[in-house]
Amino acid sequence: MKIQVIVTCAASKTIKVPEELQFGKLPTLPVTESVNEWINRLKSTNVSLIKMVDLYKGGYWGIVKDINSNSKVDNVWVLSAGYGIVNVNQSVKPYAIALKDNSDDSIKLNTEGQSKESYSKWWDGIISKRDLSITDVYNQHPNDIFIVYASFEYMKAIKNDFINIVDKPNVLIISPDTKIKEFVPHILNTNLRLRSFLGGNKMTVSSLTVKHLVENIDKIGYTKDEVNSYFEDIISKQPELPPMNPVRKKLNDDDFIKLLLEIGIDKSKTSIIKEVNKRGYASGVNRTTRILNKLKK
Repeated sequence: MKIQVIVTCAASKTIKVPEELQFGKLPTLPVTESVNEWINRLKSTNVSLIKMVDLYKGGYWGIVKDINSNSKVDNVWVLSAGYGIVNVNQSVKPYAIALKDNSDDSIKLNTEGQSKESYSKWWDGIISKRDLSITDVYNQHPNDIFIVYASFEYMKAIKNDFINIVDKPNVLIISPDTKIKEFVPHILNTNLRLRSFLGGNKMTVSSLTVKHLVENIDKIGYTKDEVNSYFEDIISKQPELPPMNPVRKKLNDDDFIKLLLEIGIDKSKTSIIKEVNKRGYASGVNRTTRILNKLKK
């Protein structure tokens, strides 16, 4: 049986990205307008193409390459904030764009009017402009096994697209941190405790889970029940992990302003947020943006 694998893209690039395709350098606009501006930049920027598989680097991406080289895998598809869903062997223009707020090229930091629907608005706009969706890819290979790995941020982005196939019996989903109620019943029962069995760290354990499933699927089984039973048995034998996320203290606006002034408001928003978190304080993006804008006036 053929296997289609869907994974998220990575942050680290192998080559320099031109300023025209660095999202943080674009005008700050509402999400829908930003999509149009981004697509126009992709079309108009003159830069050499590179295969998606060669664009990224790092530990996580090395695992994706291993998956792509497995003879059981027919295709690896990449969930890309910049391109939508792309075959890993397709040639693209080097670009820098991210969902989370830990990058200067973050959609969350560089679009106006952020809301709970901002990520999904972005994805829906991109796949409409690119004319290829996750649903389309599934419909091209309806009899294959689909193994999907996506973080919670990407699951929020692809929600309106992925909801069409999330309950299909041949779609196996690995996303331990996802809390979307429509998705939760269909996600495999994997978690970070698999690190003790598979190795890796919190950034690579899910991709290692995908790799292990691909390599052993013939003996594990192809149904969600069989795969769940397999991983649940392994997890039950692993030690508990210590808490991963520290509890951060929330400051009132006056104290938060003092902290920002101490850190320096001329730094990038990403650097400021990282420093606030490093010092043990909470830093909501919308609140930080609001106060920074006020201080810079």
